[in-house]
Formats: sequence, C-alpha cells, structure tokens
Amino acid sequence: MKLPRIASLLVGILGLVGGLSSCTSGSNAGTATASAPEEIRRAEPAYEFGADDLSTSNDVARFLAGLESRGRSPLSDLRNDPVWRNHASDMDTRWKRSEIRLSEIRSWRRGALGGLSAASNSVFYPFSGPDILHAYSFFPNADDYFLCGLEPVGALPDMRSLSPGQLSLALGGLRTTVSTALDFSYFITKDMREDLQRTPLQGTLPVMLAFLARNDHRVISIETVNLAANGAITEGGGNGVRIRCAAPGHSARNVYYFRSDLSDGGNGGFEALMAANRPGVTFLKSASYLMHGGGFTRIRNAILTHSSAVVEDPSGVPYTYFADGNWDLSLYGNYVRTLEMFSEYYQPDLRNAYLQGSAQPISFGVGYIFDPSETSVIVARRR
Repeated sequence: MKLPRIASLLVGILGLVGGLSSCTSGSNAGTATASAPEEIRRAEPAYEFGADDLSTSNDVARFLAGLESRGRSPLSDLRNDPVWRNHASDMDTRWKRSEIRLSEIRSWRRGALGGLSAASNSVFYPFSGPDILHAYSFFPNADDYFLCGLEPVGALPDMRSLSPGQLSLALGGLRTTVSTALDFSYFITKDMREDLQRTPLQGTLPVMLAFLARNDHRVISIETVNLAANGAITEGGGNGVRIRCAAPGHSARNVYYFRSDLSDGGNGGFEALMAANRPGVTFLKSASYLMHGGGFTRIRNAILTHSSAVVEDPSGVPYTYFADGNWDLSLYGNYVRTLEMFSEYYQPDLRNAYLQGSAQPISFGVGYIFDPSETSVIVARRR
C-alpha cells in the first residue's frame, strides 16, 4: 500500500509516538573474505540532483545539517541569520573531523565485508537510536534500513515560526546530540533522551535528516508509519517513520525508524519484521550488552535465525552463540576489555579467539572502546 506523503514539513509536525516502554533502547576467527566490488543496484531509475529539484523535506534536512540549499528555498532568510551561520560552521568542523574515521571505515568495509556490503538488500539495526550514519557507512547500498530504539520519532516545527532564541536552542541541541555519534560513534542514551526533548527539535527524526543530508542524500518524502506486532508496516501516525531518500547515482531507498521495546516483554513487531524481510544483515553497535542477559532472548534469537550475516562489536550478540558451526567468523581489531560499567560481560572465549592470532588490524574506533588498538569488530557469515 502506498504510504501518504507529508506535503510540507515546514507547516505541521510529525506526531509523537505512544507511551514510554519499560526497557532500552569452526568457531575460531577466520580470515577476511576476498574483496568484491560494491555494485550499485538499480531497482528503479536513479535520482539525480538538479538546481530546482527541491522538496520542502530535503530543504529542511539540509538546513538542519548546516548545508546551503540546492535551489530556491523558503529558508533563505534564516540561512543568513548569524545563528544558522554559526551552526553551519560548527557542523562543517564536526563533519570534517569525523570524516577521517568514516573514510577509514569505508576503506575497511571494501575488503573486510567484500560483497556483503554491496548485496545487502535489508539492514537491521536494533538498539540503534537515530544512527543512520554508521548503518550507511558500513552498508551503503541497502534498499531498506530498519532502525529501532526507545526514543520517540519526534516533531519538526516550522523553522520560520521560531524566535531567534528558540532557533539557537534548537540548532545547539541538535549539535549536542550528534557530537558523540560523530566523535565517538555512539549516543549516550541518557543525554540523548534529554537533548531530544528539551528543544523545539525533538526526537530522532531531525538527527537522521541531518546525517542523511551530510551523506549527500536527497530526501524525497517522509511518512509516519506504524509497526504492528505481526511485522506489518502500515500507513498513518504510529510508532515509526519512513524516510524515502536517494544518493546521487543510486536508486531510492527507505530508512525506517521504529520506537519499539525489544525486550522479551515487548510486542515483537521488530522480530516479525526481520522474519518478513529476510535474509538481511544485522548491524549491532553499542548495544549495552542487553542480549547478554535473559531479558532480550527473543531479539537475540531473531538475529541468529533471520540474518545472513551479523556485523557487530562485543556489546551485541555474545560471541559464544556464533560458535555452533553455522557461522564463518572473522575478527578484526583487538579485544582486551569492556568499559568498567560493563565488566560483568567480559567474554573470555572471545579474548581466546583473538589470542589465536588470526585477527586482522583496523585503523578506526567504533563502539564503546574507541581506541583502535582495543576496538573489536566481529563479522559472522552464515554458512
């Protein structure tokens, strides 16, 4: 069913979603699979940017990202405001700094992930929050990205209706929210929830739009959607959003975000969605070691059942679950420790796998342990 398009994000808002959930957001290491070219699939005609090819949603995304418009813009006056000029300069600085690490991720994925990065139609990213940035950096050619967290989708106010003080607060809050993701690859959950509620730019949507614009995506449309317990995605206001977008030369793709409780007490919609869109690749990063305990067995089993491959740091699915002979494993970086607050989830078997000497080095940090000399990335491919 075709989802209704939001005609203008500048007038009106996306409704906040429902109430808060009760919970958050050979087995030895092998060698890397031979590199394969990252082919661009064209399931439909590729979109190309033009000077006048400007939708309201795309203009808002570029405005939030601190980028000039690509044509006539109703926000031209605001872009001349010193508040936005400062925002644009600050975002440029943050992005240029993060680009060093992101470029290393892109270089690594071409060899380490081989054709996996090119051929993944669906990317599942549980416990993601609004982190489309890293989902796209690791898997740039997916048709559908499915993100999930406990943070609400949020609202986009009419930027022109904000007072100078409100605009400064909104853009400053957005920069605060994206800063740790750009600098350290993850969001600090508590801080993010406060940041996403205290300014006129609330929820995950503004963050995702800014990341997409900075990755040179044109935002085609934004729709509110609902994820049902049976995994069906239906139209209308609910617990999610679909962003239809395209990068130059690529087919249009969908970025979904759902506010969903992934604990065993949740409604199971995300797990059912994984089953309906299999096979897909699951990406896990900074997942708070939730699947190492007993309260998130359902999402853990869904990942192990429906994923053609899993790319994760040690906070995702415990390493021992990949040692059943059904997965080809490759280890990258090094595994030495966890953060002190997660010390109970240290994995001796993963450390022993690294000590066998078959892991390959990486030059970037990702996840909670951000030092490349201690960063661990696990790539598991289903046999």
